[in-house]
Amino acid sequence: MEDLHTSSLEYFWVAEDKNQVIGVCGIDYSNHVGLVRSLAVDKQAQRKGIGKKLYEIVEGDARNRGILRLYLLTTTAERYFERLGYEIIERDIAPIPIKQSNQFSSLCPQSAILMQKSLSEANGRKAFDSGLFCAESVLAVVVEHY
Repeated sequence: MEDLHTSSLEYFWVAEDKNQVIGVCGIDYSNHVGLVRSLAVDKQAQRKGIGKKLYEIVEGDARNRGILRLYLLTTTAERYFERLGYEIIERDIAPIPIKQSNQFSSLCPQSAILMQKSLSEANGRKAFDSGLFCAESVLAVVVEHY
């Protein structure tokens, strides 16, 4: 997260417990794609659904903005993101805005796996029907938008 500064925190959300940050997730937007960033949950707060709730907020924001496809880079969590509907793709077919990001070009190692998820209407309906954007789910964690 060394590339973060105040202006880049606009699309980052945090989860708090007793005024302590226990989770974070963000997204960078460029044209009609988004790059999911920095999904992390404190070790003691893991396995409680906090990361998924933060991710749901990020994906919901992307959908509201008309983003068509989400991308992310990971070195450790490909199975987690596959469960959220992502698929692994070759780095060389990444769209130009993703290739030009600091994460793609320098911050993440070349060994990082690139994943994508379509936010087409069909996928959106599936997510809605599954309760992905259920308000109760979002309210289960205290989330603050910077």
